[in-house]
Amino acid sequence: MKRVTLVLAALALFGGGGQARAGSIVAWGDNTYGAVSKAPTAPGFTAVAGSVLGAVALKSDGSIVAWGDNYLGTVSNAPTSTGFTAVAGDGYTDYALRSDGSIVAWGYNDYGTVSNAPTGTDFTAVAGGFVNGLAIQQTATLAPEPTSLSLFVLGALGMTGFTYRRRKSAAASGVDQLP
Repeated sequence: MKRVTLVLAALALFGGGGQARAGSIVAWGDNTYGAVSKAPTAPGFTAVAGSVLGAVALKSDGSIVAWGDNYLGTVSNAPTSTGFTAVAGDGYTDYALRSDGSIVAWGYNDYGTVSNAPTGTDFTAVAGGFVNGLAIQQTATLAPEPTSLSLFVLGALGMTGFTYRRRKSAAASGVDQLP
Protein backbone atom coordinates (compact mmCIF):
# COMPACT_ATOMS: atom_id res chain seq x y z
CA MET A 1 0.00 0.00 0.00
CA LYS A 2 1.60 3.25 -1.12
CA ARG A 3 -0.54 5.59 0.96
CA VAL A 4 0.30 5.07 4.58
CA THR A 5 -0.39 8.48 6.12
CA LEU A 6 -3.26 8.08 8.56
CA VAL A 7 -6.14 10.49 8.50
CA LEU A 8 -6.28 11.76 12.05
CA ALA A 9 -9.69 13.33 11.89
CA ALA A 10 -12.05 13.09 14.80
CA LEU A 11 -15.76 13.03 14.05
CA ALA A 12 -18.71 13.74 16.30
CA LEU A 13 -22.47 13.94 16.04
CA PHE A 14 -24.09 16.88 17.76
CA GLY A 15 -27.52 16.36 19.21
CA GLY A 16 -28.04 20.09 19.64
CA GLY A 17 -26.47 23.07 21.33
CA GLY A 18 -23.71 25.27 19.99
CA GLN A 19 -24.00 26.24 16.35
CA ALA A 20 -24.52 22.69 15.06
CA ARG A 21 -27.96 21.49 14.07
CA ALA A 22 -29.39 18.26 15.52
CA GLY A 23 -27.72 15.25 13.94
CA SER A 24 -25.07 17.23 12.05
CA ILE A 25 -21.51 16.00 11.65
CA VAL A 26 -18.60 17.99 13.01
CA ALA A 27 -15.15 16.95 11.75
CA TRP A 28 -11.70 18.27 12.66
CA GLY A 29 -8.05 17.26 12.41
CA ASP A 30 -5.94 16.18 9.44
CA ASN A 31 -7.67 16.92 6.14
CA THR A 32 -5.15 15.19 3.83
CA TYR A 33 -7.83 12.98 2.26
CA GLY A 34 -10.84 15.27 2.70
CA ALA A 35 -12.20 13.68 5.87
CA VAL A 36 -12.80 17.18 7.27
CA SER A 37 -13.58 19.40 4.26
CA LYS A 38 -15.82 16.85 2.51
CA ALA A 39 -17.93 16.02 5.60
CA PRO A 40 -21.66 16.47 4.96
CA THR A 41 -23.11 19.71 6.33
CA ALA A 42 -26.80 18.72 6.42
CA PRO A 43 -28.42 17.49 9.65
CA GLY A 44 -30.16 14.14 10.10
CA PHE A 45 -27.30 11.74 10.95
CA THR A 46 -27.46 9.14 13.71
CA ALA A 47 -24.01 7.46 13.54
CA VAL A 48 -20.55 8.12 12.14
CA ALA A 49 -17.32 6.14 11.76
CA GLY A 50 -13.88 7.11 10.56
CA SER A 51 -11.25 5.25 8.56
CA VAL A 52 -7.80 6.01 7.21
CA LEU A 53 -8.97 7.71 4.01
CA GLY A 54 -12.30 9.20 5.04
CA ALA A 55 -15.49 8.46 6.91
CA VAL A 56 -18.95 6.98 6.64
CA ALA A 57 -22.18 8.08 8.32
CA LEU A 58 -25.68 6.75 8.79
CA LYS A 59 -28.64 9.04 8.10
CA SER A 60 -31.87 8.85 10.07
CA ASP A 61 -33.64 7.40 6.99
CA GLY A 62 -31.26 4.40 7.02
CA SER A 63 -29.14 5.55 4.08
CA ILE A 64 -25.33 5.87 4.08
CA VAL A 65 -23.07 8.77 3.14
CA ALA A 66 -19.34 8.21 2.59
CA TRP A 67 -16.69 10.89 1.95
CA GLY A 68 -12.97 11.42 1.79
CA ASP A 69 -10.50 9.85 -0.65
CA ASN A 70 -11.98 7.27 -3.03
CA TYR A 71 -8.63 5.56 -3.65
CA LEU A 72 -9.98 2.11 -2.78
CA GLY A 73 -13.68 2.58 -3.52
CA THR A 74 -14.71 3.51 0.00
CA VAL A 75 -16.76 6.41 -1.38
CA SER A 76 -17.97 5.22 -4.80
CA ASN A 77 -18.82 1.69 -3.66
CA ALA A 78 -20.87 2.75 -0.62
CA PRO A 79 -24.39 1.27 -0.68
CA THR A 80 -27.01 3.57 -2.20
CA SER A 81 -30.08 1.90 -0.68
CA THR A 82 -31.75 2.48 2.70
CA GLY A 83 -32.52 0.13 5.54
CA PHE A 84 -29.20 0.30 7.41
CA THR A 85 -28.95 0.52 11.19
CA ALA A 86 -25.20 0.86 11.88
CA VAL A 87 -21.92 1.79 10.18
CA ALA A 88 -18.27 1.05 10.93
CA GLY A 89 -14.90 1.65 9.36
CA ASP A 90 -11.52 -0.02 9.57
CA GLY A 91 -8.27 1.10 7.98
CA TYR A 92 -9.44 0.98 4.36
CA THR A 93 -12.83 -0.78 4.41
CA ASP A 94 -16.28 0.32 5.54
CA TYR A 95 -19.11 -1.83 6.86
CA ALA A 96 -22.85 -1.41 7.30
CA LEU A 97 -25.45 -3.45 9.13
CA ARG A 98 -28.83 -3.80 7.45
CA SER A 99 -32.09 -3.85 9.40
CA ASP A 100 -32.48 -7.53 8.40
CA GLY A 101 -29.22 -8.32 10.25
CA SER A 102 -27.03 -8.78 7.16
CA ILE A 103 -23.65 -7.08 6.65
CA VAL A 104 -22.39 -5.11 3.65
CA ALA A 105 -18.66 -4.41 3.21
CA TRP A 106 -16.89 -2.23 0.62
CA GLY A 107 -13.46 -0.77 -0.01
CA TYR A 108 -10.05 -2.47 0.27
CA ASN A 109 -10.19 -6.26 -0.07
CA ASP A 110 -6.56 -7.42 0.15
CA TYR A 111 -7.19 -9.09 3.50
CA GLY A 112 -10.61 -10.46 2.58
CA THR A 113 -12.43 -7.75 4.49
CA VAL A 114 -14.96 -7.39 1.65
CA SER A 115 -15.08 -10.87 0.05
CA ASN A 116 -15.06 -12.73 3.38
CA ALA A 117 -17.77 -10.66 5.05
CA PRO A 118 -20.07 -13.09 6.84
CA THR A 119 -23.39 -14.00 5.30
CA GLY A 120 -26.64 -14.45 7.14
CA THR A 121 -29.20 -12.20 8.72
CA ASP A 122 -28.68 -12.65 12.44
CA PHE A 123 -26.02 -10.02 13.15
CA THR A 124 -26.70 -7.29 15.68
CA ALA A 125 -23.56 -5.14 15.58
CA VAL A 126 -20.64 -4.39 13.27
CA ALA A 127 -17.22 -2.83 13.95
CA GLY A 128 -13.87 -2.38 12.28
CA GLY A 129 -10.28 -2.91 13.39
CA PHE A 130 -7.34 -1.76 11.28
CA VAL A 131 -7.62 -4.30 8.44
CA ASN A 132 -10.35 -6.51 9.84
CA GLY A 133 -14.07 -6.42 10.40
CA LEU A 134 -15.99 -7.65 13.42
CA ALA A 135 -19.63 -8.50 13.94
CA ILE A 136 -21.78 -9.91 16.68
CA GLN A 137 -24.01 -12.75 15.59
CA GLN A 138 -27.04 -13.53 17.71
CA THR A 139 -28.38 -17.03 17.18
CA ALA A 140 -31.57 -17.74 19.06
CA THR A 141 -33.09 -21.13 19.75
CA LEU A 142 -36.70 -22.01 20.52
CA ALA A 143 -35.81 -22.64 24.15
CA PRO A 144 -34.66 -19.68 26.25
CA GLU A 145 -31.41 -21.50 27.24
CA PRO A 146 -28.77 -21.87 25.90
CA THR A 147 -28.24 -18.93 23.59
CA SER A 148 -25.22 -18.39 21.40
CA LEU A 149 -23.30 -15.23 20.74
CA SER A 150 -20.68 -15.39 17.99
CA LEU A 151 -17.97 -12.89 17.09
CA PHE A 152 -16.66 -13.07 13.55
CA VAL A 153 -13.25 -11.66 12.72
CA LEU A 154 -12.37 -11.00 9.07
CA GLY A 155 -8.76 -10.64 8.18
CA ALA A 156 -5.66 -11.92 6.45
CA LEU A 157 -6.39 -15.51 7.42
CA GLY A 158 -9.98 -15.42 6.22
CA MET A 159 -13.08 -15.64 8.35
CA THR A 160 -12.79 -16.95 11.89
CA GLY A 161 -15.72 -17.47 14.19
CA PHE A 162 -15.80 -17.58 17.98
CA THR A 163 -18.88 -18.71 19.84
CA TYR A 164 -19.71 -18.22 23.51
CA ARG A 165 -22.65 -20.20 24.84
CA ARG A 166 -24.31 -19.17 28.07
CA ARG A 167 -25.96 -21.78 30.26
CA LYS A 168 -27.22 -21.52 33.80
CA SER A 169 -26.10 -24.26 36.10
CA ALA A 170 -28.88 -26.08 37.87
CA ALA A 171 -26.68 -26.45 40.94
CA ALA A 172 -25.57 -22.81 41.05
CA SER A 173 -28.58 -20.89 39.84
CA GLY A 174 -27.76 -17.49 38.32
CA VAL A 175 -24.08 -18.32 37.62
CA ASP A 176 -23.03 -18.52 33.97
CA GLN A 177 -20.62 -21.19 32.86
CA LEU A 178 -18.84 -22.05 29.63
CA PRO A 179 -19.73 -25.38 27.96
